Amino acid sequence: MKILLVVSNYPYAQGEAVEVVVHEVIRLIAESGHEISVQVILPRGKSYSSELESRAKETLKSNRIQWLRAIELGQLRPASLIPKGLRKLGMYLRHMLRLPTKPSPLLFPSMAAAPLIQQVVNEEGHDAILSIWSWEALPAVYALIGAKKFIYYGNPNHKPAEARLSHPEMWGDDIRSMRARRKRAMQRLKNRIMEDQHLHMMNRCEVEANNSLHDAKYYETQGHPRSLYLQNMWPEADRPPSCSHTVSQNPIRIAASVGNLKATGNTMAFHYLGKEILPRLIRLFGEREFILDVYGKGPAHPPAGQFLSDSHFRLHGWVDDLNAELVDSSCFLCLTNAYDFIVGNTRVLLAWSLGVPVVAHSNSVLSMPEIIHDESALLGSDPDEVAHSIHQVCMDDDLRKRIGQGGLSAYEKFYRSTTVVPKMVSLIEQMISEDKNTDLTECQRA
Repeated sequence: MKILLVVSNYPYAQGEAVEVVVHEVIRLIAESGHEISVQVILPRGKSYSSELESRAKETLKSNRIQWLRAIELGQLRPASLIPKGLRKLGMYLRHMLRLPTKPSPLLFPSMAAAPLIQQVVNEEGHDAILSIWSWEALPAVYALIGAKKFIYYGNPNHKPAEARLSHPEMWGDDIRSMRARRKRAMQRLKNRIMEDQHLHMMNRCEVEANNSLHDAKYYETQGHPRSLYLQNMWPEADRPPSCSHTVSQNPIRIAASVGNLKATGNTMAFHYLGKEILPRLIRLFGEREFILDVYGKGPAHPPAGQFLSDSHFRLHGWVDDLNAELVDSSCFLCLTNAYDFIVGNTRVLLAWSLGVPVVAHSNSVLSMPEIIHDESALLGSDPDEVAHSIHQVCMDDDLRKRIGQGGLSAYEKFYRSTTVVPKMVSLIEQMISEDKNTDLTECQRA
């Protein structure tokens, strides 16, 4: 099988979540004996880096991997000669009049890369096109011919903006002035158009596999012919999983967040943690000292930053050895799903792979059904339950070890990259086989 992988990030085993997952997919597909061509699409604002490409080639050496020249969207000229303002006005009017509309480069500029990728497919004869968590890949490949599309996705494009529009106070957005209200109305209209056009593109692809059960169901209800739940993935830890410290640790360390401090999920989690959970933890722990460790680049949005300025928070930025930091924590919090922004979380897998017990909001089960209360994690459906779970696991050595081991078992059974990628490959082979069988049946009927 010959696969064209279209992504927005160079693979990097020590990088951010998407870079790690892309690295694992490339590595394991090549090791399985299939050929894979890697096409990186660089969003506007990012330029080609020979250093990143060289690092990727150095860490992923195989004669089954072909590295294609990256496509820089900033270097591509728009195809239309019609002024941008007129095109935008026409797009809005067609939507309001409920007229059929096609995806627009105004919202999806990576559509400009489609001719370049179509040429690659024509010349190389790929059996399938695969994308990994890429907002740039889908617009560039959805209309291509000659290869079937397998889209492995995370958040639907409109969800982050929808969350911000629903909770403007968390971002400090102005909602009082008439100008701000008009602006928000236009943002809502734009986001609805984006959702409609995104669904049009996704529904043109043969398979949509999502790392969130919640989002897989969303695409199914929106008419996708084959929307699947395919678990998220993470490589095995570089050290033996452990949670060796005891209640005597002073101060108690709680891993409160990992990732970009301005990310949508983190922004909402900081509000929940700072406003709802922290006051309850202060009461529960009493005179016992505890620290809420935050890892990732910042700064946070100002309203969330006000919570993070509390003395119980410790902001680390990016650290050289995140695994060591997490193993030295009494528990790992995942509160990004505490409100109505329901997504899958790679960070849960990171904690599970290290044997660190996870405390999460019960909404997390909607995306990751393998999270089971009192087995692979401790869950709470309201602030009192969440705070109680945090305090309980920090103060009980046996509970902490049991939940940590339960999470590790769930990771090993469902989420190891060596488990998920073969499943992905099997689904791609099935997609190609079913299409060939359909073509054969049609020929026989003719």
